[in-house]
Amino acid sequence: LEQGFQNSSPPRRTAPRVGQESSAEEDSDEELEPEPGLLTESKFRDFCKRRFLWYFEFYQNAIEKGIADESRRQGTPFLQMPFEGYGNVMDGDWNYIDLQARLLALRDRLMEETHSWPVEGLALVNQDAGIAVKLRGQHEQIAAELKAYPQVIDLSLVDGNPFIWRLTYVGRNESKLEGGIIKIKIYISPRHPEEQPRVFVESPLYHIRVSKLGVLMYLPSHAEEIGQHIEGIINTLEDDNPPYNPLMTVNPEAAALCWGSELDRRLYRRKLRSSLEES
Repeated sequence: LEQGFQNSSPPRRTAPRVGQESSAEEDSDEELEPEPGLLTESKFRDFCKRRFLWYFEFYQNAIEKGIADESRRQGTPFLQMPFEGYGNVMDGDWNYIDLQARLLALRDRLMEETHSWPVEGLALVNQDAGIAVKLRGQHEQIAAELKAYPQVIDLSLVDGNPFIWRLTYVGRNESKLEGGIIKIKIYISPRHPEEQPRVFVESPLYHIRVSKLGVLMYLPSHAEEIGQHIEGIINTLEDDNPPYNPLMTVNPEAAALCWGSELDRRLYRRKLRSSLEES
């Protein structure tokens, strides 16, 4: 599925290169399925957390369907299968309601963790810690480079904090986002790059790569460099005709319309335009 229809869309315009150059192929799916041996334990935990936020709505929809379809089994134990026995038994019971509560609690915990990063970061700013100085310098460099790019209205530090950035982007002419002003918050961990940035769209945006929680899904060409994250965000916004790839969407309803019938695709475009008018 990752490779499906990969070559079916025309070449697209890409964002300007910002920060250090990288030879990694743009829009690669490699970061979706990294080799476990290349990840430290902390990087793998972060990998799982980001994907939980990306695909949260899919998990939620599956649980809600389970609650509706299996309500008569709620609280009943799993039936033992003929192949189970001699220590190979899967004990448990049907409890989608409890699973839903755990899912929501985990979402809230991850959001609390994300919002704690700028607070942690302020302490590092006050100490003139190396990562705080480095991020401030990177922001100055990237913001200066993007001044020549008309689609980026602003790239600023929220309240002067280098651990939380705001990107303001205006949709280019003749694109699906034309004229829309999109504000994006980029939360950067004090443990970057062990923990990767988490990116949220503040403006209303009905888009296959934006979840109802506001999580923006994108792939940087080089995850170690903040500049490549900015480039990845812009490339995602400017991809007007994405190839079909179920792994590269975080909004199930929008995805069904975007890659559905001609009528569905027209409805997707209308909903996208309507959301831009709310910005």
